[in-house]
Formats: sequence, C-alpha cells, structure tokens
Amino acid sequence: MNGLPDPRNRRTNQWLQRLWVRWTLGAFVVSLAGFLAVWIWAQVGSSYPWQSTPGRLFSVVAGLPMAIIFAVGFVRMLQREDGLGGWVGAFSTLLAFEVGVDGSWAGITGTPISQTAFGQILGYAQLLFWEFVIVMAALRLVLRFNWAPLGVARTMLTEAMRMKIAMVFVVGLLLILPWLPFLIDPSEPVRYRVQTFLSFSLMATTVLLGLMTIFLSCSTLSTEIAQKQIHTIVAKPVGRGAFLFGKWLGIGLLNLALLAVAGGAIYGFVMVYLVPQSEREVRDEFAIALDRMDSTSPDRALAVRHEITGKALHEQLSIWCDEEWEIALTKRISDLDERIEQLREIGSRPLLERIQPLPTRYDELKSAIYEWQLLHEGVLTARHSVDLMAPADLLRQAEERFEQIRREDPGMIEQLGAEEVWDQLKNRVEYMWLNIPQNESRNYQFRNLQQAKRNNDYIQLRFKVFADKPIGENNVRFEILANGRLIPVSTPPDEYRTRHIPTSAIDENGVLILTFRNFYYDESGGLQTLPSEISFPYTKGMQVLYRVGGFEMNFLRSLCIIWLRLAFLAMLGLTAATFLGFPIASLLSLLVFCAAMASSFIVEAAASYNSPGETNPVAIGVETSLRVIGRSFAQVLNQYAKVSPIEQVSSGLAVSWSQVYRAMGWILLVWTGVVGVIGWIVFSRRELARVQV
Repeated sequence: MNGLPDPRNRRTNQWLQRLWVRWTLGAFVVSLAGFLAVWIWAQVGSSYPWQSTPGRLFSVVAGLPMAIIFAVGFVRMLQREDGLGGWVGAFSTLLAFEVGVDGSWAGITGTPISQTAFGQILGYAQLLFWEFVIVMAALRLVLRFNWAPLGVARTMLTEAMRMKIAMVFVVGLLLILPWLPFLIDPSEPVRYRVQTFLSFSLMATTVLLGLMTIFLSCSTLSTEIAQKQIHTIVAKPVGRGAFLFGKWLGIGLLNLALLAVAGGAIYGFVMVYLVPQSEREVRDEFAIALDRMDSTSPDRALAVRHEITGKALHEQLSIWCDEEWEIALTKRISDLDERIEQLREIGSRPLLERIQPLPTRYDELKSAIYEWQLLHEGVLTARHSVDLMAPADLLRQAEERFEQIRREDPGMIEQLGAEEVWDQLKNRVEYMWLNIPQNESRNYQFRNLQQAKRNNDYIQLRFKVFADKPIGENNVRFEILANGRLIPVSTPPDEYRTRHIPTSAIDENGVLILTFRNFYYDESGGLQTLPSEISFPYTKGMQVLYRVGGFEMNFLRSLCIIWLRLAFLAMLGLTAATFLGFPIASLLSLLVFCAAMASSFIVEAAASYNSPGETNPVAIGVETSLRVIGRSFAQVLNQYAKVSPIEQVSSGLAVSWSQVYRAMGWILLVWTGVVGVIGWIVFSRRELARVQV
C-alpha cells in the first residue's frame, strides 16, 4: 500500500492493547492455580503429582498446553513497549509458562525439571534474560532525552527486539552461556576447567554478537530503504548523518547490554560455580587428612570438618593452626602441623616450597593445594610477560652471513628472494643461540623488570623445552642458575612449565640473567646428562611473567576491546547498507570480519609465499601484486586481531589499558570514523526514491 500503515494492523494493535491486561491477570491466576494444585495434591496424597501415574497424566495434559499458550503470549509481550506494565505482564506470562513446562516435564519423566541439569540451565538462562530486560529498560530511560540521534537509537533498540534475526542470536547467547559449564569434564583440574570455560564463553559471545551486529546493521537500513519506510523518517527534521549515527548508537548500546549480561554471567559462573570447586577439594582433603591423623577420635575429626565447612581457605588454615588443635595435632603428627602453619604464614613464597615439606602420606592434600594455587597464580590474575632479549651480536652474525652470500652466491638471492634468504639466516642464528649441546651451558637475558622487582617477591619463568633425540619415558632434566640460586628442572619435552624465581635475582637495572645448564647432579653429587641436546622455541619459548593486577579489571578491559570491535562491525554494516542490498552488504561485512580475525595469519602467509623457478614476467607481476595487496589489506586490519583478549584472559595475561587505548584509537576513532564518514557521504548523496535491486 505504498508504504502507508495498514488499518488492519491498527485494529490488531488496539485489540492487543485491551487484551494485555486480561492476559496478565489470567497468567497470574493460572500460575497460582498450578502451584496450589501441586501443593494440595501433595498434602492430600502425601506425594507429588508426578509420583503416580494419574498425576503424571494430569501434569502432561494441564502443563503442555499451558506452556505452549503462554510461550506465544510471552513473545508477544516482549515485542510491545508498554513500560513497566508490559514487563509485569511478560514476567507473569513467563511464570505461567514455567509452571506449564515444569508440570509437563515432571509428567513425562517423573522428575521435576528443577532437579535436572536441563532445568538448571533453563533457570540460569531465565536469570540472564531478566538481567537483559533490566539493562534494556535502563537504556530506554537514558535514551528519552530530546535529541534526534537518541530517538533513532531508542527506535533501533525496539526494532532489534522485534526482529527475528536479532532475537535468534540473543536467545542463543542466553542459552549457550549457562550450558557451557555443564559440558566441561569435571575430572579435569579446576584451572583447566576455568580456562576452557573462559575461552569458549568469550569466543561464543564474540562470534554470536559479531554475527548479530552484522546482520542487524545490514538489515535495518537496507530493509527500510527497500520497503520505502525510510521516507517517513527522512521527511522529519533529522539529518541523514544524525540518523546514521543514531542507528549505530542503538546497535552499540544493544551490544553493550548483551556484553554486560554475558560478562556478568561468565564472571559469576567462574567465581560462584567453578572456583569454589577447587576450594571444596582442598577442604575435603583437609577433612580426610584430619581423619587419618585422628582416627582414634572420630568425633573430634567430625567437629573440625564441620567447623571448616563453608569458610575461606585462609580461615580453614587458621582453624587448623588454632592453639587447642595445635596440641592435638602435634601429638599425632607434629611435623604436619608445622607445615600447615608455614603454609599460612609464607603466602608469597614459591608454591613448591610451600607443599614440598608435607609428608608423602598426604599427597592428595598436596595436589589439592597445588591446583588451588595454580588456579589463582596462573588464571585468575593479570600477569605481564617479558620476552627473551636477544644479544646485540646475534643479528650482526646474520647480517655478516647475508652479505657473504650476496657476494659469493648472488644466484641464491635471485632464486629465493632477499627477504626469504634473510629470514632463513635469522632463524638459523636464533636456533643455534637457543640450542644447548650436551654438558654445556648458556646465558639468557631478560630486561625491563624494574616493576617486577619493585612490586613482587617472586616472578614466574615459563618455558617449553625440546629434545633433539628420543628420550623414551624419561623427562628432560637440566638446571637453571639464577643469581646463585640453583633450580633443578625435570619436565616432559614439548610442554610448557613454570618455575618461581625470587626477584632478588634481578639487578638494579631490571636485568635478569639465567644460566641454563644441560646437565644435572644427582643426590650423590655425580654429574648426569641425557644423550640429547635441548632447545627452546624463539617465539614464546621462554618468558618471564609477573603479577600486575587482578582478574576482575583484566576481564573488564577484555570486554571493552570486544565492544570496540563490535562497534566497528556495526558501522561497517550500516555503511554497506547505504549503497547495497541486504545480501551483498552482509557478505561484504562478513568478508571484512573474517579477514580482520585472520589478518595475522594472512600477513605471515603472504610473507612466506613464493614460487621458486617462476620465469614468466606476467605471472611474477600478478603474484607480486596479489601479495602486496593481500599484505597491505591484512596489515591495515591487523590491529583488529593484534590484541587477543580471549587468549590473554584465559591464560592469566594482562590486557593493559594501553592496549585498550590503542584499540580505541585504531578501531573506534580511525576505522569506525573513516567508515562512518564514507557511509554518511554515500547516504547523503543517495536518491532514496530510486528502485533498489
């Protein structure tokens, strides 16, 4: 009808306006009646309805239709904007829907849904949904100020809630996040569970919100233009630039709301669901150890177990070291009490020094404390990493060898290319430097550790070692010398390991020199070696880590970077929709999104690609042009993937404010600004009445 509103839609809306009050009242009545029916049945029959065949049949017959009817009503309520009354109606409708689902599930399976993992997932999803509703309501209040872009943004939020393509990703996100903790293997150490959950949940949030942003931004503008709805908007005193900015602001605020809900859910699952599992393991091992120590007095063991339950770990340790119990424990096993006292007092000393003196009969207790400490020192923290500093003469050796090849064998450079020859020489020199032959030692240097020396008692040395010969079932064994302190190492090859080093080994200039010796001395003092050279990879093969902050702010900074990326995608989709239809605009935005995510790989692949032996000048020219274009495009987008907040947070590495500011400058100001200006120019010059194909 030429873009004019349909009178039938007006009558339908008026009918729904009169119906919602009755629907709200009916939802309250039905939900209350369901609860009363279950309670009366349980009181009269001394059992719940789902514990008998007639009751299960009643639950299915009454619950399933209720669930279907009120599910449809709940979706209809969400698509309306009736203020607080509308949300009350939606809440009561959802309550009735849950009564129907619980009743039908209990009738079919014989077990209430709340007692199953599926029911817990739905419960957590409902909590996340209402958090999202509250945040969206708050945003609508903020956007009620009299400014044109805010009005467009408010309309954009309402439109997003009514679009099926957006709601699919929103509902998917709110269901996937509660589901992920139940997919993790509970037999794995807690730190691995936390790392896995952080990686998967943040990745799922990034991908789902990224796709939602692309499809929503491309759809909202292109659909309004194609269906000629844009005419009713541009006829108002709203500039096209303000209109485009309002659209971008609305999508950005929607992403902000979803990120706030998802971030709160991820943090809550980690701190409330996963981390306490590690502390419970320590408490359980404390109780078991007490049983072993005090087997002749089980009442006393039970009393201590009851006292430590529910208390923080440091409080448990203080209970163990209470004066009265100290006497009792000393009578049983005097050295264990002393070791636990040491555990409480030397909180900043290395982990191995804390647990090594414990008696071997308490291996489970050692393991529990070890895992608990690794979780807090390696995951739930923010650590700065310092890479290995190559000596000054290392590159000079590669340069001398390169000049020698240029003089003596110029054909090699012509065949492989100067860049490829230089990379091979540099890699060879680096490999020889990081390779330690048998019975030899080598010094490695780390710089710029003044902050670590000033603010920490210990630093962490993280390394991965390779052996050039098979060593069977044996570990790679060598020694590290740090300022006179000997650190023996026994580790499987090709696995990352961490050792603690006191900051006293760092000199006043912030330089740490470590001596790696490819030999070790056994307990009798005899020199021992393995028949193998050892080596370390140049990239992240050896790092020094030290704590610079806590997990909470590190997690918040990672969410900021994710939002900046989503803001760029929103402007990219809107700009593409100003001159393209929805399918082509979506494909273009997805192409840029995928290229930005894989930009680091594209740069490396373009740098290493060559066609040796190619003599056709046309083919060489095409190859060179494609390589230059690919590398240039990838390097422009490299800032998008240069900071990896997901990997850094899950590994306990710091996402610094400087990284956030750099991402803000490049992604928000430069990329989003440039793309936004292009979109504004195109949108301002476009004839909106022209037919869009």
